[in-house]
Amino acid sequence: MNKPLQYIIAISLVILTLLCIFPLDLSLAKKLSERAVLLMFGMLGVGLLGLMLSKQQILYTGMACAAALCLFLKGESNGSIVFPSKNDISDFEVLHLNLSSISEGYDAALNRIIAYDSDFISFQEVTPEWNAFLRQKLAETYPYNATIVRPDPFGKAIYSKQRLNTKKNLYTSEKPLLSVTFTESGREISLISAYLSQSIDKQGLESAKLTLDKLEEIVAESKSPMIVLGDFNLTYWSNEIRDFRSITQLNNSRRTISLSSFHIPFDHIFYSDHIECTEFEEITHDDGHLGIKGSYQLSFIN
Repeated sequence: MNKPLQYIIAISLVILTLLCIFPLDLSLAKKLSERAVLLMFGMLGVGLLGLMLSKQQILYTGMACAAALCLFLKGESNGSIVFPSKNDISDFEVLHLNLSSISEGYDAALNRIIAYDSDFISFQEVTPEWNAFLRQKLAETYPYNATIVRPDPFGKAIYSKQRLNTKKNLYTSEKPLLSVTFTESGREISLISAYLSQSIDKQGLESAKLTLDKLEEIVAESKSPMIVLGDFNLTYWSNEIRDFRSITQLNNSRRTISLSSFHIPFDHIFYSDHIECTEFEEITHDDGHLGIKGSYQLSFIN
């Protein structure tokens, strides 16, 4: 491999890395950015190939690009080295999933979901059929709920083991944001479920941005601890989510990405500084990703 070719490969690696970190408004760059984890391992592989072939330019560039992507992804995830210890005073668990992830075996899937014994379950893409099934299946274990039933992907529901203080749609009938509040250790906590339009084109991105703008207003006006969760159809390292978190100062529950399936994380749970995340995990089934689950507690520092 001659020197010019090595330089071309090295420059290409740097360009790919920069496009992944700064995807601009290019559709191809955004798709590339969504696969940042795969790209990071690809860079590592290229670096190792350079080592085996004794091509220093490729070795150093590949390793440097892999390290840059690793630091970038870690910087946008949960910054805690370890999760805080549970205080067992104000802890509660939230499970979130999109019902479209369940393709068959509805009873078995719901039984497994109930077995997680979470305090709150957030469902998205709640259709009239799903709504009737959930009410029947969860009535005994989760007696309290707030629901927005829709024939499109914007239907959602929050089922709770404890009494809900308020239930509201904070946005519009077209893009509803389901909000509930509950009391934990004497403090009222808000739980907001959001579903963003898929960002497959400019119109989808604009619609998603409008919803994020509304969420920013809601967070800014809130004086209580808050959790915002849902299917955002954007990775947490996307420009849109990075801007959203920068403005709202909400924390990311994820510390790492599951490498077993290389699932692109589009569902997220963000929380305010008044709350601590003590545990977070991906929920999977035979067909792949099913949902996410997090444990939270009030922070007695903030």
